[in-house]
Amino acid sequence: MSTKKPIKQTYSFIDDTTHEVYRIVNSIISSHYPDLVQIKLAVAWRYGWKPDADGNLRESQARKASAAERQIHDFDVILLVNYEVWNDNDTKLAHKEYIIDDVLSTVRIAVDKDGDEKKDESGKFQIRIAKHDFSCTMAVLRRRGFCTPHNEIAKRIISPLFNESSS
Repeated sequence: MSTKKPIKQTYSFIDDTTHEVYRIVNSIISSHYPDLVQIKLAVAWRYGWKPDADGNLRESQARKASAAERQIHDFDVILLVNYEVWNDNDTKLAHKEYIIDDVLSTVRIAVDKDGDEKKDESGKFQIRIAKHDFSCTMAVLRRRGFCTPHNEIAKRIISPLFNESSS
């Protein structure tokens, strides 16, 4: 008889809305993403993300809540935050703020062809998760600076652009 390995837990919701991560989320939303005040966000730890073949490690990801999650838990978006990165002693507050600002830059309320916000039949906003684009990345970098270890290459490439745009 074989013994099965237990299934590894890949994420867990952070239920404590007074946790540091929620304080950062709420602060950044109120300062830079006022349209997102209207939606309900949940934050979850994501365990076990590994670097890709190029050595890039995902620090966060936004995903739309499924229809069942929306019904059961009453939230629209789940922010998955890399547990190991967030809780590493070398991860400073500025880096944590960058992680949250960066992931929030991808969350959008869907709009119709007239620019009106879309809602479902129950009145909840329809959400879309945008791909990272250059303008959002630049806006986050302008606010947060090059505060993460993996931003060193970007710093060498983009820093001259900051200097040109401020002159």
